[in-house]
Amino acid sequence: MKKPFKFKLPSGESVTVYTKVELTTFGLSAEVIAQRTKHLAHHWVGQSSIERDWRNSEYEKTDYMLLPYSRYKGEVLSSSSKLDDIIKYRDDLYLYEYATEQSRPIRPTWFKEY
Repeated sequence: MKKPFKFKLPSGESVTVYTKVELTTFGLSAEVIAQRTKHLAHHWVGQSSIERDWRNSEYEKTDYMLLPYSRYKGEVLSSSSKLDDIIKYRDDLYLYEYATEQSRPIRPTWFKEY
């Protein structure tokens, strides 16, 4: 999960948000929302190296699964629908825009190792 953006409301209360839409739920002025939206964008850019490392780690964990006779828990993947799941997951990783509020791609439910 991505690291959330934390900031203080004018009342002094600390809040956590993950998206720009959430900024509008605190009754802030348009000027403060615009300022916090800029801060949120900078936050995501600052987190991009962490997210890139995470994505690359997920690639490494699935690289072997693309080999013709690779196995996962004893099952040959090339003759299984699990290979399609991994290809889809890797496509989602490729399309993942880590410098935005987009959520991380989710692994197939059966792939729980690591």
